[in-house]
Amino acid sequence: MKTFIKGNLKKIICPFLYYTGYFDHRLRKQKEKAIILMYHRIHEKGDGAGVNKGAFERQMEFIKRKMIPIPLTDISAWLSKRKPLPPRAIAITFDDGYEDNFANAYPILRKFDIPATIFLTTGHIETTKVFWWDKVNEIIRKTKKPFIHLKDFQDFIKDGYMHSAESIRLNTMKEKICAMKTVQELFKTFEYNRVNEAVALLQKILDVEEREIECPPMLNWHQIREMSNNGIDFGAHTVTHVNLSGVSSGQAEEEINDSKKIIEENINKPVYGFAYPYGLE
Repeated sequence: MKTFIKGNLKKIICPFLYYTGYFDHRLRKQKEKAIILMYHRIHEKGDGAGVNKGAFERQMEFIKRKMIPIPLTDISAWLSKRKPLPPRAIAITFDDGYEDNFANAYPILRKFDIPATIFLTTGHIETTKVFWWDKVNEIIRKTKKPFIHLKDFQDFIKDGYMHSAESIRLNTMKEKICAMKTVQELFKTFEYNRVNEAVALLQKILDVEEREIECPPMLNWHQIREMSNNGIDFGAHTVTHVNLSGVSSGQAEEEINDSKKIIEENINKPVYGFAYPYGLE
């Protein structure tokens, strides 16, 4: 419910701030700082699993008109005092490496001549492997069950205590979108090596067959090389999207280095950037 209310408030407040000139006022004051936007999927469904293609194009049009889009490497150079930062600077990034970054986002970025960086989970590139959160979204989208009880996942909570015994309604697409976000946030608190077990339980509870699940495809190396040759940078995002805070330093080092090496070998360019899966905790 809180997620639903928050989402609706954004839809009301953001247009108001835009048309009153508040954003222009804030942008004029933006000096010696940069904004970094992070996306995942850009698709045409608009069903809560990413950003709608039309909305993304409007956002890029606004950025091109009001701001100065720069490569993420320029911000790195500014932070190390090797390069000045232009006013109203902004960098566009994507995590994971979904195919719709190429099919939907890339043409729009080229249209507005906006650079971007895509951080690749290399173990998923050119494969049919599925991220657990995509499977969660598909299970919730396809279920015919009217609700889900979060207390059913009591055993997965690290301290053994369910912080909310909330039941989530699943009757409408709006309710399902809210449920997707809530369940994902809950599952992120579980021990990393038990998340797939929790996903399997969710699938059983919501009675969704494996054949019903259609998860988004990932980029292939041909698409990556084409973008790399046309203004898109690439960075590492580990091999398996593991939560680095939950593994040994040796495994973390291997995940980071192998991801970087695989990208460099496939695009024949050095890779400088790295994005932490799940953020830096």
